[in-house]
Amino acid sequence: MIDRTIKRFQEMKELHSKYFPFYREHLLSAKKRVKDKLIQRMLNDFVVNKIGFRPGIRAYIFRTMWKLLELKENDTLFHLCASIEMQLGQTYSYNVGADNKAGYSGDNKKVAFETANQMLNIHKDFVYKIPQLDLSQKKAIWNIFEKIYKVFYTGQVFDTLINLYPNLNKPINDILKSTDDKNFSDKFGFHFSYKNRVASLLKREIINLITLENFLWQRTYGINANMIECYPYIIRVINPRITKEKILNLSRYGRYYGLAMMIINDIQDFSLDLVGEKYPTREKKKEDVFNDVKNKKITWPILYGLKSWNYEAIRKIEKIYKDPKNVIIQEDFREYLVKSGLIERTLLEATTYASISTDFLKTFSKNDHRENLEDISISICKNSKYVKSLSERYKTKIKIRESQVKARKEILKQYLQNNSKLLLRPFKKFLIINNEQIL
Repeated sequence: MIDRTIKRFQEMKELHSKYFPFYREHLLSAKKRVKDKLIQRMLNDFVVNKIGFRPGIRAYIFRTMWKLLELKENDTLFHLCASIEMQLGQTYSYNVGADNKAGYSGDNKKVAFETANQMLNIHKDFVYKIPQLDLSQKKAIWNIFEKIYKVFYTGQVFDTLINLYPNLNKPINDILKSTDDKNFSDKFGFHFSYKNRVASLLKREIINLITLENFLWQRTYGINANMIECYPYIIRVINPRITKEKILNLSRYGRYYGLAMMIINDIQDFSLDLVGEKYPTREKKKEDVFNDVKNKKITWPILYGLKSWNYEAIRKIEKIYKDPKNVIIQEDFREYLVKSGLIERTLLEATTYASISTDFLKTFSKNDHRENLEDISISICKNSKYVKSLSERYKTKIKIRESQVKARKEILKQYLQNNSKLLLRPFKKFLIINNEQIL
């Protein structure tokens, strides 16, 4: 696996060299038409020179799916990879503002939100200018990207509202009323146009530990997994002869890999400062450590602490939410997460989703492309630098056994099957493409 991982990073760089020129040229041209200097700066410094400048795993996954489906590399592929990264630039632009991340130009949230708004139009313009596609293909592909955006922003409502720690045990309607406050709307941006949709979906349910895991799943799915599960449908627009079975299996792979990635991302929040001086991710800096707690969010490690009903866990969670910027409390809490097994429990969940994702690749012939996709899923959990850095910091072994994954997989599959209508209900109507149901 190590040799394949090294090879993969090299291939990511080579792929990036082929799609980044399209990405950069379009963004820099669009930037000239933007009058606001701060937005120009964010487009240049953040979207082009930070998000776009580094090789992207999503573009690489798309390219690997493309080759697994026996399509040849060409300019269409590279334009689509640029488009995928452009969508990521848009969502990251919004996210760094909503989550008070350090990794963007300027300290005004509205700059980030307006940059994200500009990026929607910039991305659409790019798709409609891809020279190798006819108009019907461009419309179909933009339709897919547009649906991804809708699911992403619905997921952001869950992320910024439902998972706010102070709102635990409150009715959803009481929570959503606060979005009528102009200051609150300014704080989180335009995505709250989706609040009425979320309200109608959740109705008057109380946000408590029973419903919280479903809501956390929705947030995790909406912000990331839906993006990747839609990529095979973009490929099918290019080649409609690809069988529905192959597309569906790759789509399911993308969904569960995307969930695993986002769950690992919740561990990352506690270890950004431990992985070195370089930017740990494209949209975050080490200064963003504990950002989820500072924003009063409930993430997977916190969820498992709450669900444990352990007095010490509850007491430490209450303590850090009361004073989230206190570095002594932060260090004590982080050590507790590791030594109590809450990080390990979160890693088990991510590893189980990664294992489920690889199950959907078994219908494909074994070759380098299938092995690449398998390695991508497995390595995000097994080789996570965020988990390793926490393990080294507190000299505590964090390791998941295959028997644990097997046992959890059976429970999780049953859970997903029993709750499929509840889990997918907010997004189902947005995932119909060419009269075919994705999910």
